[in-house]
Amino acid sequence: MTREEFVDSWMGLSGFTDYSLDGEVVTLKLDDGGTWTKHALECHCGEEGCNGWAMIPDGNQNFHKYQNGLTDMTYQEACAADAVIHKARRAQGE
Repeated sequence: MTREEFVDSWMGLSGFTDYSLDGEVVTLKLDDGGTWTKHALECHCGEEGCNGWAMIPDGNQNFHKYQNGLTDMTYQEACAADAVIHKARRAQGE
C-alpha cells in the first residue's frame, strides 16, 4: 500500500473528503474553514491489522518516527521537537 492509498482509505473511513497531501503532511479542511494537520507515516509496530502506515497528529510525529526507527533523533530530541510544536500551537490558540 502506498502513502496515497493509505491516506485515501483513512479519509474514506473517517468521513473526511476535503484534504491535501504534501509529502507526509495531510491537511484536512474542516467545515468551519479551519484545518487539521496530520502526518501519514510508515509504521513498523507489527500489530495485527497494521498495514504499514499510521495517521499521526501534528506534534506527535517525531516521537512516532523515533519509535519506528525512522529518525536519527534520540528519545529526548524527539520529545523536545514535538514539545516545540505543541508550544507553538498553544501560542496560536489551538
